[in-house]
Amino acid sequence: MRMFQLAVSFLLLSLTAPPVHSAEILATVNGSRITDADVELEILQSGLNSEDVTPDMRKAILENLIDREVVVQFLRTQPVRVDNKLIAERIKLIEDTIEQNGDDPQKVLKQLGFTPTKLRARLVDTTMWETFFNKQVDDKALKQYFNNHQQQFDGTEVRGSQIFLKLPKNPTQEDIENAKMKLADYKKQIEAGQITFADAAKKWSQAPSARNGGDLGFSPYRGKNPEVFSHVLFKLEKGKMSEPFQTPFGMHLMTVTDRVPGTYQLEDVRGIVRNRLRKELWDKLRESKRGSARIQYAK
Repeated sequence: MRMFQLAVSFLLLSLTAPPVHSAEILATVNGSRITDADVELEILQSGLNSEDVTPDMRKAILENLIDREVVVQFLRTQPVRVDNKLIAERIKLIEDTIEQNGDDPQKVLKQLGFTPTKLRARLVDTTMWETFFNKQVDDKALKQYFNNHQQQFDGTEVRGSQIFLKLPKNPTQEDIENAKMKLADYKKQIEAGQITFADAAKKWSQAPSARNGGDLGFSPYRGKNPEVFSHVLFKLEKGKMSEPFQTPFGMHLMTVTDRVPGTYQLEDVRGIVRNRLRKELWDKLRESKRGSARIQYAK
């Protein structure tokens, strides 16, 4: 339902938008066209002004449209039943919303490039994805996912520390290996009791946290620290160190100094878990289907 609400929001944001005239083909996905008008519609959906959108942003929007098209094409091959009554209700809701704002639904939809057929097709695609996802993710799957990733959702917090080494903007393989070797050596010294992790961080770490012995404080899985940190820290037992690992920030050696168990149950975070599963399923479909799709760019 949330995806449909976004579609309604898109139309509301577009009520005062200029007509979309462009039909320049930007790419095809297995023969299906994606045009400049489709990009403009996505820009309107985001609430941005077309003139404020940079070329790089347009490229990103085009790639997202390609992703959506490959998933939709897959869904059309699946036994996913679309409730025609629901589609009709959603079309009426859109039209009623436009009328409530004092505009003519057919005129506004035409300005946005939506023929009745195209509008229905857009809503059918959205409904197909909702139906497919709901079939794939039932209560049993939701509970199993929560149990397998409980600390990511139940409010567990870990206190981590790091020793950080900077890398050049475009590091060579030699730069990366040298940083790894340094951190591996620091780790050996700590494990041998020659120096504590905190003192090693004060001595060698190149992050602001060095002055605090590398302490990053308590953090849940998401919210405070970058998730790439949580991915490492939440797998560590208290007092254990990670292997040196690289992120876009540089090279890291991390340890967990404390852990506070969370208390949230599935019912407390059901929506969050569903959204995570929704994203994972979408990404999995997108990656697998895009890899086998015939994508051609006009430029």
